[in-house]
Amino acid sequence: MTAKDLARKLIAIRGRREQIRALENCKAVSFIDVAYEIRDLCYEAWASDPLVTIKAAKAAETLSTVSAVPEIEVIADWIAGIAALTKGKLEKAAQLLLRASNGYLKLGLRQESAQPMIARLIALSMLGEHQEAMRTGTQALGILTEYGDDLAAGKVELNLSNIASRLEKHRSAEAYGLSARKRFADMGEDQWLAMADNGLAITYTELNDFRAAERHYGLALDAAVHSQMTVTVAEVEASLGSLAFQKGNYSDSLKYLELSRRRFEAIDMPIQTAVARLEIADAYFGLNLIDEAIQTYKLVVPLLAKMNLTHEEARGRMNYGRAAYMVGKLSLARTQLNLAGDLYNKLRQRLGKALVLLYRAEVESVDGDLDAALKLARRSKRSLKSAESPRHRLSVLWVEAKLLIRLERIQRAEKCLRELKDEASRLKRPAYSHLVLNALGEIALSKGKFEESRRQFLRAAEIIERMRAPLPGEELKIAFLADRLGPFVNLAKQYIGQKKYAHALMWVERARSRALSDSLSENFRHDPESDDDYIKLRTSLREELNWLYGRMDQTTANDRAKLERESQIRERKIAQLDRRIESLRTAKSSSTRVSSKFTLDSVAEIRRQLGEKQALVEFTELGGDISAFVITSDGIEYFSGLASSEEIAAELENFHFHIQTIRHGAASFAGMEQLLKQRIDVPLHGIYSKIIRPMEAALGNKDLVIVPSGVLNYVPFSGLLGPAGYLIESRQIKLAPSAAVWLKLIETPKLLGDRALLIGFADETIPMVYSEIETIASRLPDTDIRIGEEATFLSFKEASRYAKIIHIACHGNFRSDNPMYSSLQLADGWVTVRDICHQKLNARLVTLSACETGKNLIAQGEEVVGLARGFLSAGAQNLVLSLWSVSDAATAELMSQFYSELQRDMTVSASLQKAQNEMIARGYHPYYWAAFYGIGK
Repeated sequence: MTAKDLARKLIAIRGRREQIRALENCKAVSFIDVAYEIRDLCYEAWASDPLVTIKAAKAAETLSTVSAVPEIEVIADWIAGIAALTKGKLEKAAQLLLRASNGYLKLGLRQESAQPMIARLIALSMLGEHQEAMRTGTQALGILTEYGDDLAAGKVELNLSNIASRLEKHRSAEAYGLSARKRFADMGEDQWLAMADNGLAITYTELNDFRAAERHYGLALDAAVHSQMTVTVAEVEASLGSLAFQKGNYSDSLKYLELSRRRFEAIDMPIQTAVARLEIADAYFGLNLIDEAIQTYKLVVPLLAKMNLTHEEARGRMNYGRAAYMVGKLSLARTQLNLAGDLYNKLRQRLGKALVLLYRAEVESVDGDLDAALKLARRSKRSLKSAESPRHRLSVLWVEAKLLIRLERIQRAEKCLRELKDEASRLKRPAYSHLVLNALGEIALSKGKFEESRRQFLRAAEIIERMRAPLPGEELKIAFLADRLGPFVNLAKQYIGQKKYAHALMWVERARSRALSDSLSENFRHDPESDDDYIKLRTSLREELNWLYGRMDQTTANDRAKLERESQIRERKIAQLDRRIESLRTAKSSSTRVSSKFTLDSVAEIRRQLGEKQALVEFTELGGDISAFVITSDGIEYFSGLASSEEIAAELENFHFHIQTIRHGAASFAGMEQLLKQRIDVPLHGIYSKIIRPMEAALGNKDLVIVPSGVLNYVPFSGLLGPAGYLIESRQIKLAPSAAVWLKLIETPKLLGDRALLIGFADETIPMVYSEIETIASRLPDTDIRIGEEATFLSFKEASRYAKIIHIACHGNFRSDNPMYSSLQLADGWVTVRDICHQKLNARLVTLSACETGKNLIAQGEEVVGLARGFLSAGAQNLVLSLWSVSDAATAELMSQFYSELQRDMTVSASLQKAQNEMIARGYHPYYWAAFYGIGK
């Protein structure tokens, strides 16, 4: 048996006794040779199978106890240091590797003493002990060069390059990296060459030389994949994710970061996994998923501190502070930024300290001391003047410009913005370019330079559209656009001022419900269930969540609070899993995605589709007040300043007071129906007077397609009271999240077939659900009924594929805290918006006969987030929903009439109008019928 064979055998054997027995049976083999073979196998596996390094350390430890040769003990320390490094035990690794180096010196083996220092450099660098690392590395490099050990010298240079980068000495890092690369290339050391290319790519990214960075990343990734270097592949993917993010290519960034995280988790590398999670948190922060970013920072920063990753901890705390500032948590922001500053002081890192100063300036500006904030920003600017990485100057210029604008020092602000514009263009940083262009456009507009401002706004909007288009998943698209609406709003306002209403509507629509509109355009469906590991974990979490939901309805208030906290943890985990799988799968499907850009041709098509009998009213809030576009086949009119949001909110508060009065005390008000109706008519008439009456002439007697805005999403439009009675009495009404969404729905071919799926699940509080289902079934020719214990989500998924009409009668729950978990209660638990979005429906109508199914959270960009979104995304052409809880007896009566009319081949909106008018004619209070509204064709 050779030394290498014995080394492999020792690593493969698990038990120590078996290892000792194997050594006793091979005494003819040189144990020193075996020790060096174990070391070589350890290094060989380091970049591909970290578990082998840990096994190698155990084998070397056994060998050192069997043999009394001092050199073997030194080798065992060396290998143990590598294993500790792999497991994330940095201080232990540094100590063991120093002991190994000193051990060689005691044995008079000076050349060998430099070898363990190569790995020690990594541990020291991760610990933030950069000066000690540079001193150690320089010393080791001198010894290795003296003895002509080019391979080891290249490894040292590779590590010195990384350390120089952390010290912001990127040109020195480049020099070390190029030297190391040349050594490895000359020696044909392909694996080390891959690592050198990755290191150089990181350096070129910091130097903003993206072309060189991409070239070296490509070389590194190809070589690492070819050589099956799992760790290096993961490292390159993480670096590619960072590069893509800096270039504004967020889709590729998320894909690479997620691939990297998965690989590090799979091979159980805690340090790299923690760093990958930090990178993803930074990406979430940049994409406006602030709550998700904060949750990730909250978990990962203490982990980084525990691992003594001082550099990463400092960065994590700095960005944690920035994220906290974004959501108004100023105390938390100051705490984290101060801690980050202390860490950067400890690291003696000038760049980090300067950035902390900059972000402190933003926090301090909230309290109104703008001059003090500007001083901090300029101190940061001076510190960054000598920085070799140019990208950080962009942040400084942007913060300085914002402060100058707030201080009304416009001339200086403009100068600063133009400098930033040139720098962002030169450095290819689109994330700054659109901000600057919008700000310059606003300054030009304030000076009356309308054409110049329009050009700036158009260019800013174009950049935002380009960055947004490839993003995976609706959630990311919603978040991304949330604080980037400025150019769209500015263009809309400018065109309104010029009375170019079609142009203005186009820009309003480009900022409204874009993610939902995109989801109706895409040719693929999000299907997380194709990933076995993913579905197992998600299914497990979903089952736990259903159990918790069930317990919440059967427990005390104190226990309920605990269950809610546990539920929220699982909801976050499921959301995180969905984002992870979207990051990977949607990128693969990007070629099938269709942009939903709204154009002047779209406006013309809407007018054509409306015909002579319909008008589309699109409400919007530009400048604080509610205004409206009225679009008909004849043209477009604009009505500005109809009311403030506060006025409508006050009327709605009054309205809902009366609704709750009826809801909770209907039995006590016998004989008072007329008085109660008169009282609730007051706010209904008040809202009509404010937002409909000014448009009466433009609307004529046309049926209405209404696109609400903000608080108007909670208005029962059918119940608004005008001179001719309730609005629904004189015209059909349907709602839409945006004109673009309505146009997509109206252009969808009508689905043929009458197959109806009727699902009902009841308890003692809604006893007439089954009677409702039975009555509706009698109105429809072809029904599939699932009630009671048969009304499960599984049966819904199976049967809904073939149903053209779907009616669901059960409890509903709107979650204002987390609208993607608004839900319907079926026999096997609560079905959430997230669950519904994953389905593929072919239904021309979905009716949700449950409480509050039509309530939605209205996110930035007028993105509707609730059950309506879930079913529209899943493929429903029409929806009927409710704004508040209605008695099940009245609901059953209205639904019976609705489906009777539907069978006469009437449209959804006409059928709903007929059913509501029938109840009005019979004297029903608006509580019983005005909650229901339709979305769709």
